[in-house]
Amino acid sequence: LPGYLPLQQSESMGKVMEANAVALWGEGSTHRGVPTTGSTDMGDLSQIIPCIQPTYGGFNGTLHGVDLLVSDKRIAYLDGAKLLAMTAADLLVEDAAAAKEVKASYTPAFTKESYLQFLEAQRG
Repeated sequence: LPGYLPLQQSESMGKVMEANAVALWGEGSTHRGVPTTGSTDMGDLSQIIPCIQPTYGGFNGTLHGVDLLVSDKRIAYLDGAKLLAMTAADLLVEDAAAAKEVKASYTPAFTKESYLQFLEAQRG
């Protein structure tokens, strides 16, 4: 298969998660658009449905490297789980109003069908 498509993060979904990160860790604890290297199939998925690729602390070392170590278990395990759960709850309360707004504000680059056609065309 061809390489990964660029990650297109959902601004509105990111705001929901960012509010929860601030609730957990305080003002100034979040950073948007931190450049990274590497690739992920999340980029492909983000061309079809709203996505975010959040990261949080509690680790030291190289991501996916042999030197990656948990440096703060509370942040890495407990706060990370809280952040995801709080965000899911916020998206689903009030008849999923926030999730509906995320979906309405998203313009996909591909439908599932056009994405599969794109992949097939890349194979040659």
